[in-house]
Amino acid sequence: MRALARMCGFGEVGTRIRVAVRSPEEVYRVLEILGRRGVELVAAIQGEPGEMILHVRDLKEREALGRELEEALG
Repeated sequence: MRALARMCGFGEVGTRIRVAVRSPEEVYRVLEILGRRGVELVAAIQGEPGEMILHVRDLKEREALGRELEEALG
């Protein structure tokens, strides 16, 4: 259980974001956007089918990131 908790970033400070993705290309697009914004990725896990849950740190403009992700993913 400890290994699973560590892998998912439980107990780490940060923000969780749910993102709907339809393909591996969209996953890479999301990661590219996070990198450009200087957001540290703590963990990425699969949620419901077609959903990725990101645990991130250093997120300064959540609303702006949400708009950018929405535009990038359609």
